[in-house]
Amino acid sequence: MTNTINEGNAMKIRKSEFFKKAIARILSVLMIFSMISAGLAVTGVFVTEEVNAAVRGSEIRRGDIITLKSESWSSDYIVLDPVRANDGSPGMYVLLKNYEGKIPFNNTGSSEWEGSTAQKWCTTLSYYRNLPDPVKQIITGEEDKDKVFFLSKSEYSQYKNSAGIDSAENWWLRTAASDTEADIVTADGSLSYLPVTQSDVRARPAFNIDIPSDVCAEESRADGRVVWTVDVSSMGHAIDNISYTWSGGWTKCTAKASCGSCGESVTERVRTSSRTAEDGATVYEADFSGDFFEDQSRAVYADSVPYQIGEGDSLILKSGDWENEYIVLSPQSTNTGDDGTFLLQKTPGEKIMFDENGETNFWEGSTAQAWCYSYYNGLPDAVKDRVIGVKTYETDSDEFKWSEVNNIDGTKSDKDKVFFLSYMEYHLHKDSAGISAYDGVDHNEGQKWLLRAPGTDCSEYHDYISVVDNDGTVHNYSIAHMISARPAFNIDLSDLRCVTKEESGGITTWTADIGDAAHDEGTPEYKWADDKRSCTASMICGKCGGTVYEETVKTSSKVIKKPNSNEEGLAEYTAEFTGASFETQKKQAALPKTFVAGDILRVGGYKYKVLSAKSRTVTLVKSKNTKSVSVPASIKFNNKTLKVTCVEAKAFTGSKVRKVTMGKNVKKLKKNAFAGSKAGTVVLKTKLLTKSSVSGCMKSSKVKTVSVKVGTKADNAKYLKKYRKFFTKAVLGKAVKIK
Repeated sequence: MTNTINEGNAMKIRKSEFFKKAIARILSVLMIFSMISAGLAVTGVFVTEEVNAAVRGSEIRRGDIITLKSESWSSDYIVLDPVRANDGSPGMYVLLKNYEGKIPFNNTGSSEWEGSTAQKWCTTLSYYRNLPDPVKQIITGEEDKDKVFFLSKSEYSQYKNSAGIDSAENWWLRTAASDTEADIVTADGSLSYLPVTQSDVRARPAFNIDIPSDVCAEESRADGRVVWTVDVSSMGHAIDNISYTWSGGWTKCTAKASCGSCGESVTERVRTSSRTAEDGATVYEADFSGDFFEDQSRAVYADSVPYQIGEGDSLILKSGDWENEYIVLSPQSTNTGDDGTFLLQKTPGEKIMFDENGETNFWEGSTAQAWCYSYYNGLPDAVKDRVIGVKTYETDSDEFKWSEVNNIDGTKSDKDKVFFLSYMEYHLHKDSAGISAYDGVDHNEGQKWLLRAPGTDCSEYHDYISVVDNDGTVHNYSIAHMISARPAFNIDLSDLRCVTKEESGGITTWTADIGDAAHDEGTPEYKWADDKRSCTASMICGKCGGTVYEETVKTSSKVIKKPNSNEEGLAEYTAEFTGASFETQKKQAALPKTFVAGDILRVGGYKYKVLSAKSRTVTLVKSKNTKSVSVPASIKFNNKTLKVTCVEAKAFTGSKVRKVTMGKNVKKLKKNAFAGSKAGTVVLKTKLLTKSSVSGCMKSSKVKTVSVKVGTKADNAKYLKKYRKFFTKAVLGKAVKIK
């Protein structure tokens, strides 16, 4: 794991929650960058800028083995197509690696797949029925009877070599060789056929699956193939050790974690946005998509540190390789009220005696004073040069006499520039600065730490000193007791302006390089608006990543290539800045495809013609050649939804078409719409047809049956009654049975 800005606790992310927001971003980036990393790799790095999500992509390849597991059940499958189902839709097409039992293709003697013994074995009688429920849930298909099937002859020929389909026995295909014979694959891998009643041929099922893009998969190798193992009962990643890394200039933030199940790292990198806060800070925000990552922010200030930090904040001072963390007791004044910043080391240090000689509880000459002087001498020169020496005075009040004794005077020598808090200083800051108890790792033991003055009158007993107990209360302990040292000092940070801020767990932590206080102009950063109509140039501090200054301008543009329905267009945007440090920027961006009336659109194997670009309607020109054709209610083209309202003549002439279902938005079936089609059944889901809109639509067709399925039982009855009035031979051009 890189960086530890905010390491989270390990957490379990399950199923779609793991990437439910990331997928939306992934899809949009895929469209813009044309699948720049080929997507969806099980063990890759999940990022927002460099898309590489899970499963359907460059990592799982044709010919790999995918092992599906669910509790004690498991089975191996050959990946025939990692990105497409056998009907061309998105998904994954797999074939059982081994064989099932020997069965006849059809006991009735017919070679038709529909209703055959083989089809029933695949689904209702055996294979699909016996699969675990989690596996059934990822198998795609409209009806159970068609979710598992055998390969066709053409599919076997297509995938035999490319997917490495091995063969050791005869096994059935689903295509007919004749009326009474079906195709098979022989033990040597060649194609042949056998009578459908022959019962010594193996079953080898295939199906399409849809695995979530957040799937957790283990990669291994066996018999020269890559094997991906997916537990379909629990496909989510187990995330551990979350960390966040910011790039120089804060323009990007990377969240990284590792999966405890598959062992792979999961990374999401995002570009940050920036805004100016009310207090003048430039706030960089990183918005992560997954629920397992928390949104991050970094605030960078141009003003001096004392006017930005607050009491109780943490301040990390750095100088070269040295760094240490302190609690801010007073950001704009010393412990004596002068200009400066009063700091206390965040964690108690080594254990010492207040006075190893056991003679006195006076600060002057004590072991504690000597230790603080040694601490001061160990500070880097850049820090020592900023430490302010102050002088405290003994109080004249009897009430506070012993709480403020053992005064310090750092104005004369360095030996009192670092010191312990007094009893009164502790009580002044314990609540406001949150130092009443050390919130350490071990709350049971805790840590006691020394003060420099007793809290009660010890005039008769000079061998006691005040100590802050681990619960925040103050008690007197022997000066010979071994108790933790916790140094404090005053420091001048008035010219320190290069500083970063981080919020985590309710604590504000500032980081400053004490040896290099001023901003350093680095490399300009340019950020384009999403619509490219404006561009912001920011001069980034080369040290802290803060914005030194910035300029936002409106851009000019010119069209290089006009878009149409087949191709995207291209535009060039120009941003010209007035600042001498910024250069003119140019950026090209794609213009989305567009369409006008008459344009031909090809979507999902179907051919459509645009009727109206304004109303976004299309007519079906040609359906795909498949047994069951569904005319959709609408189609998506370039992120726009267009209603399918009409069907042209001879739209269903494909040789395989036997059934046609009309979508709910179809208003018109043109004359000869079914001419030349072998479809015998038409299903109507539309309520919009009229006598004039179906005139002659079934002339020269083989349609025998029209089913009305527009919605509820009552609706079906209502529109069946309506359509019977004009679904006649005189209107349609052919007699049909309507039910």
